[in-house]
Amino acid sequence: MIFTFASIADLDEIILIEEQRNLSNFGYDNYLKFLSDSDYKILVSKTSKTVLGFLALRLIMVTEEAEILNIGVKVDSEGKGIGTGLLDFAVISLLSWQIREIWLEVRESNTRAKDLYLKNGFIIMGKRKNYYNAPKEDALLMKMTLPS
Repeated sequence: MIFTFASIADLDEIILIEEQRNLSNFGYDNYLKFLSDSDYKILVSKTSKTVLGFLALRLIMVTEEAEILNIGVKVDSEGKGIGTGLLDFAVISLLSWQIREIWLEVRESNTRAKDLYLKNGFIIMGKRKNYYNAPKEDALLMKMTLPS
């Protein structure tokens, strides 16, 4: 398993994970735009044959911040450290770009994701009421401060 930046060849599998995990639906066209826009990065965990997970983020260079837009791991690859590996790869990459804070929203009911984020240094900063649809749900706003 390797961690690297996504290519156009990875997009179909990223969309499958997005659908399988019921993630925010950015869709193929937006991910394709992300690949050509320096303000966006898509990281993947993959074997030689398949994408196991991905993490999409947006860089906000003027404020030295990044926002995790989506992170997902194939159901049959859960519990193998892929989510943690993607977060670690993201942190290393973000530090090289002088990013100092990472922000994200997570469904309040998504205990597995919340636990992953808390275990990896994120803290809960607040709540966004009715942030998600299908089903309607609050989001927890979380932040990680990176070392200087």
